[in-house]
Amino acid sequence: MRGGSSVSNRGRGTSGYGTVSSRCHYCNKEGHWKNQCFIRKNDVQKGNGEGHLAFVGLATRGIGTGDWIIDSGASRHLTAHRELLEDYITVVYTSITIGNRKEIMAVGQGNITLHIDSGIISLPGVLHVPNIGSNLISIASIVDKGFQVEFTAKGCVVSKGNTERVIGKGQGNVYYLLGLQDVACTGISWQKDTTTKEIWHRRIAYCSISEQAVENLRKSVTDFGLAETMASEEPICTICAEGKQSRENLTGQRKKSEELLHTIHSDVCGPLATTGFMGDRYFTTFIDEWSGRIALSLLTQKSEVFERFKQYKAKVERETGKKVK
Repeated sequence: MRGGSSVSNRGRGTSGYGTVSSRCHYCNKEGHWKNQCFIRKNDVQKGNGEGHLAFVGLATRGIGTGDWIIDSGASRHLTAHRELLEDYITVVYTSITIGNRKEIMAVGQGNITLHIDSGIISLPGVLHVPNIGSNLISIASIVDKGFQVEFTAKGCVVSKGNTERVIGKGQGNVYYLLGLQDVACTGISWQKDTTTKEIWHRRIAYCSISEQAVENLRKSVTDFGLAETMASEEPICTICAEGKQSRENLTGQRKKSEELLHTIHSDVCGPLATTGFMGDRYFTTFIDEWSGRIALSLLTQKSEVFERFKQYKAKVERETGKKVK
């Protein structure tokens, strides 16, 4: 409408019409999306964003399971080899920005222990990044633990107090972990799970470990393994045995009544959620054991039970000509 004031309907209106605003969920400003945000990209480059950095990232040199690059630009220890990680847990996908500004994702995290000629190196919180081209040791993570790192003519030197250790040697412009022993790979390699049937029985909530159950576990559990045991060696699950037992009758066995009105069983139920027309909130039953005949009486209060029993007793004795024992 000309001459009038115009109102821009930006965002999602209550009616569902209008244009959708391009609001960045990182800086909360309009005009661009999160993946276009320069503030986010600057934060990632500085290492204080939501992602992590790995400047070496994809190496042209063939990197094996046992080769580790000491990376001064990596904000976390990284590896592509799941089998090296102990205490492994999956994590929410975490972005890693590598040297060519490409983003790849970390899918898990664990700890690694490396044996080198000068001692043992423990790397906690190593991210599992399947698409990373190299195993990376983060200098920033080492410094965060209180160590000092220097790159000298001797190599990469890590020190703390009076202790000094050379852990890396330069090859060109890249420093590699020095003196990595084979025991590092064999000692921490991921082994197949060869636990017993008893353990798997407990892991799957005490379900039966049948052949079908084993096949389902093989399909759903990575590197599933089951220790071979003899039938005589398989223990009885005490929890299942106790859960399937039934308690014996505490009163013991007795002879059932053989005469009318010899034994009367009675019980009271209530208070009921719905009150009857006469204010009834309870009911009581009288059951003759021999005949199985049931009599039911409505009650307003539980204190009326004895009075109802006297009425029941008088009625059945009059009808049957017998006495309640």
